[in-house]
Amino acid sequence: MDWRAGDRTLPCIGRFASPTPDANLQPDPATEVITPPPDFRQHLELETPEHVVLDYEIAGVGSRTLAALADWLIVLAMLIVAVLAIGL
Repeated sequence: MDWRAGDRTLPCIGRFASPTPDANLQPDPATEVITPPPDFRQHLELETPEHVVLDYEIAGVGSRTLAALADWLIVLAMLIVAVLAIGL
């Protein structure tokens, strides 16, 4: 896969953090090489005994908050159903 930068086509090495890499790429004046923006996501890499690397992205604050809210809504719905079942 290649990414277009101006009139040059450069090979894509690795992954970009942005879904639109062309908007965030800036040429380095010293080397004239396009570098991807820094990736601030946190990853946990595990290597199995068979030398397979498993890469997990650690959930951020927003994902954890949304998951906690979904859990509480499910618990609340089950509580309402239990109260209505016992009351009838």
